[in-house]
Amino acid sequence: MKYRMLMGLIAATAGIQVAGVPRAEAALNAYLVFNAPGAGTGAGQGTVTTCGNENDQLTGYYVDSQNIRHGFVANRTGNAIDVLAWSWGVTGSGVTATEGNCINNNGVIAGDYTDASGVTHGLQRAADGTLTAFDAPGTGIQATVPTAIADDGTMVGYYEDANSVYHGFTWAPSGTIETIDAPGAGNAAGQGTLAHDISRDGVIQGQIYDKKGAAHSWVRAPWGTFATANSSLACEQAGFGTFTSPQGLNDSGEIGGQYRDANGTMHGYTANPSVSNQLAYFDAPGAGTGNYAGTYVDAVNWQGQVAGRYYDDKGQGHVYVRGYPSNVTYDLLTLCADTCTGASGGEDRLTENVSLNFSRVSLHYAASGTTVDKNNVKHGFTYDIAANKMA
Repeated sequence: MKYRMLMGLIAATAGIQVAGVPRAEAALNAYLVFNAPGAGTGAGQGTVTTCGNENDQLTGYYVDSQNIRHGFVANRTGNAIDVLAWSWGVTGSGVTATEGNCINNNGVIAGDYTDASGVTHGLQRAADGTLTAFDAPGTGIQATVPTAIADDGTMVGYYEDANSVYHGFTWAPSGTIETIDAPGAGNAAGQGTLAHDISRDGVIQGQIYDKKGAAHSWVRAPWGTFATANSSLACEQAGFGTFTSPQGLNDSGEIGGQYRDANGTMHGYTANPSVSNQLAYFDAPGAGTGNYAGTYVDAVNWQGQVAGRYYDDKGQGHVYVRGYPSNVTYDLLTLCADTCTGASGGEDRLTENVSLNFSRVSLHYAASGTTVDKNNVKHGFTYDIAANKMA
């Protein structure tokens, strides 16, 4: 790893203060608040974001004064937000709701809309605003819901058939739809397969509801092989089990979610099912116990850091971030600019001595001669130093 890359990693993840740069703690307390034009101000109305990309774009929906949902894309320019609202169809078409569910780094949105008959249809919004509707194959489909979109335009999601059974799917930019039925999925109403997320390399994650109605997590490799992540501590009954987060997949193949025990309490976990069937469990400090209280995982980044929420014994919700920065310690007092002088340590040039202490190490690499960016960096491995094993 080059020196400047290492310094960038430290500054980005640890909030080390560089001359002229505010500390991360200050940045975390800075808010940019916005409401979509046309959003209502009554109970249950307003603006809701569901997903963002790496280019400061957001998507979601707003609820107007008539309680109708409209999808939107928001583009951040400096400290301002420009909201471009969009809805499928025209006034009087019978569309009751339009939502943006996820946006990729090219500004393409995966969403859905609901018609006057209560049927939900898949929807793609191109970066130029073009809307394309689609439905899963079959007759009597009740809902087609895209949940995630890769940078190449591939969408994943789930659909509900005429018998109220769920099936995962992939949608290619060519319009081809592939059904995903994960092993062990039940085939009665309310059971089946849900696909939640897709990684840069084409790994898909989701969950099933089995014949008992219990949830089980899964990932599917780009070549179609399934692997599972299920907690032995989870209650295996309807409404219980091992759940995955809709955004709980990173580009290392690591997933996050929660399992529900026999008392109804939720507990967080992370796992890499393609590498190991072991789950790493955790509970956020202050998380309560009892029916649906406990720890939930909402997202996992490429470093294995987890963001989520927990509900305490009073039922109050709180946000947490795990792995930032409490599991990383730095013996680094200053970062020097080009004009900085310092001890050489016996070398024939000035050096900066850095000591890092990590609980886990991830190796990422790019081919020689290529630009190191998000499009060509590959994941090599992740090693859990504390546990002395591959993560």
